[in-house]
Amino acid sequence: MAEGATWELLGFLERFDAWVALDDPSEELRRHVLRWIFTRSEDPFSYARREPGFDDLWVAVVPDSEHEGGRVVACSYWVDPLRRQVRCDNFGSLS
Repeated sequence: MAEGATWELLGFLERFDAWVALDDPSEELRRHVLRWIFTRSEDPFSYARREPGFDDLWVAVVPDSEHEGGRVVACSYWVDPLRRQVRCDNFGSLS
């Protein structure tokens, strides 16, 4: 883990790469989302909400990620509080 990080991030870069391959976002948006990913190591609950029906599945919209006529980048991820791990489930551009 990075210095100062309290949560271990798992699978974020692989899921990020899959989103990039599918949506081909601008370089600026890619950099913005990459910066956001690392905020999850500090506080995975910040600006996120728990998905109803799942105890440990959280969803967050990446702040200031609006692009292509109002679409935003969202990310779902699993939080394991006992192991202090955050495992990425998926990235997507949503209307």
